Amino acid sequence: MPRVLLGLVIALALCPPAFAADPVACRLSGGATTTCPGNATLNGTLTAGGLAVTGAGAVVATGGTQTITGAKTFSVAPTMSGANVSSGTVPPSSIQGNASGRVLVDTGTTGAFTNTPVGLTLSGASNTFTNLPAATALSGQVPVANGGTGLAAVFSAGDLLYATGASTLARLGIGTTGQYLGVSSGLPAWRSPVTASASAGTSQTLTTNLWTAITGASVSLSPGLYECTANVRTAVQCTAGTGFISVKLYDVTAAANIPNSERLGTVCSTTGTAYSATTPISELVNINTTSTIQIYAISPAGATYSARDIYSDSDGRTRIVCVSKP
Repeated sequence: MPRVLLGLVIALALCPPAFAADPVACRLSGGATTTCPGNATLNGTLTAGGLAVTGAGAVVATGGTQTITGAKTFSVAPTMSGANVSSGTVPPSSIQGNASGRVLVDTGTTGAFTNTPVGLTLSGASNTFTNLPAATALSGQVPVANGGTGLAAVFSAGDLLYATGASTLARLGIGTTGQYLGVSSGLPAWRSPVTASASAGTSQTLTTNLWTAITGASVSLSPGLYECTANVRTAVQCTAGTGFISVKLYDVTAAANIPNSERLGTVCSTTGTAYSATTPISELVNINTTSTIQIYAISPAGATYSARDIYSDSDGRTRIVCVSKP
């Protein structure tokens, strides 16, 4: 056998190639790069540090549940399907949305980014909202308990809001020029300024035994509280019996006496002497509707009168004056 051929036989015997006996055998040795010509199957546990799988379309496929621990860095973003993060945190910067100004909400099946979430309930004292459009921030009537008025927003310039109870409000419309704000039955009310109405009566003779209006001695009053003062000059003379003249204030509009206003005027006896006197009246009068207040007089039956007169002149001896009270 030639020497060259003999040397080749010896070399093959000493160092046979890995694929000579098994074309798919693949030996892994530390510190070396191993290339497997076919499929490599590993049974048991593989403990490897710095394991690198390279090449186009390289895939590492495993079965069962796999656990990855420690910090891992991917050179490109991986694609995962059905991944669950059971613990730890995902920083907000790692969640990528599809548009600005949106939040991630649970739709019941999958998550979605939206800028119009529906059905959310915010509770607690730390929620703060800013830059809310005034036209859309609230709608409807806000109850008093929630800081509103409970009233429809139908107001006029100058209207006032006031409390009618612990949790109710009411609106008071603006008054008229010159009126001032007062109190009526414990609630605010517009009042007219203090005014006076006065009128002088004319002289006349009483001809019946009934209450008779004294001509000219009347005033017209608008609603409000007044102090009405009257002076009535009377003269009476009797030839038989004892007679007298009484006077009072009368609400012509309401057809009612002013309470406690009747006064006894001049009294006469059978002596035939004429008597005269000025009788004063002063009472508070509460007017609910525009009314006419007038002085009335009476000389009742029971005596024979030779004179029963009401006197008045330029000095206003028979006169009525009503002054409004604030």
